[in-house]
Amino acid sequence: MTDQEKLAEIGRLLDEAYAHYFTYEGHCKSSEAHISVEYGNLWDRQDNPSEMKIKSVSIYSYVFCTQGREQDFDSVDDALETVRQWHADEMAYDPNSEEAIENNRLMDEMAGEFLSKLAEDGRLTVIQIGAEEEDEDEFKL
Repeated sequence: MTDQEKLAEIGRLLDEAYAHYFTYEGHCKSSEAHISVEYGNLWDRQDNPSEMKIKSVSIYSYVFCTQGREQDFDSVDDALETVRQWHADEMAYDPNSEEAIENNRLMDEMAGEFLSKLAEDGRLTVIQIGAEEEDEDEFKL
C-alpha cells in the first residue's frame, strides 16, 4: 500500500468505527476523526525533491484515543496499526452485552453518589422543574 492508500484506509476504518459507536452513543467532539499529515520542512524536501515523504500523522479522537484527545504517530504505518486496533475494539463492542449493561449501571450509580455528595455538601442545588415549593424537599437524587 502507498502512503495515500494507507491514509484512505485510516479514514475508512475511522468512519466505520464511528458509525458503530453512533448506534449506541451520541456524545463526541466536533473535531472527531480529524487527520493531520506533516510532510516535513524545507530541508526534508531539498534532500528528496521528487518525494513528499510523510513525516508524521496526528489523529484527533475524543472517542477512541487512549492517550488524551489527540494522538501523534511517527509514521503512517504506526497510525494505521493503532487505528486498526481502535476499529477492532469498537466493532467487537456490544452495548447490549451483560458486561456493558453492568458497567453502565455502575457508572450511573457512581454519578448518583457523586451528585448526592455534592448536594449534601451544599455545592449543588437540585430544583425539580414544575414542582410545587412544598414538593421540592421530596425530590431525591
